Amino acid sequence: VPKPRSKPGHGYDAFVDIAKRLNKSVAHFLPSFWEQVGREFIQIGNTTYASRAFGKAREAERVHALKVDEQLRQDAFLGFALAGCLSNKSLTEYGKELGQSMSAGDAWKFFRELCLRRTLGGMPPWTSMISDLKPLIAGAKLDVDHELKTFLTEILESPAMNRASMGFWKACSGLVEELAATNDRVAGILQN
Repeated sequence: VPKPRSKPGHGYDAFVDIAKRLNKSVAHFLPSFWEQVGREFIQIGNTTYASRAFGKAREAERVHALKVDEQLRQDAFLGFALAGCLSNKSLTEYGKELGQSMSAGDAWKFFRELCLRRTLGGMPPWTSMISDLKPLIAGAKLDVDHELKTFLTEILESPAMNRASMGFWKACSGLVEELAATNDRVAGILQN
């Protein structure tokens, strides 16, 4: 069994060798295998290799055109996101992938839930979160401004919002101003 703690690079290489063997006979196990590898690296605090392993899990799904349990995958995305192992680009790509792989309504629901839980779990919104949400809302034929205002109202009290980038705040500034003008609770949150 690879020992990622003492020599993470060697441990990762050993996992790659195991994955090559799995690829030949039981490729459908690769996503689960790589997610578990990622969790092993999370446990020792190595987010770089955890992120790589997570990427390998998603790559295996695509390369082998595997059927995906979207709820399990969303849970994995959330777990790795909360551990700080997912890049903003990975999250943006996941939103786009959902828009192509499931109904528009379900894609919006899944991605919204991930963004909500991630933010409430302590990770600040990434810069393009608002622009990543908009096409999913529009695809679901919902009122974009209304859905974004509802979403913002739910995340504004999260401590993670103090670390949101200026790019995020610029993207939603008009919506936040409208909310503050019509919602005393939101106005109070923003004043603090």
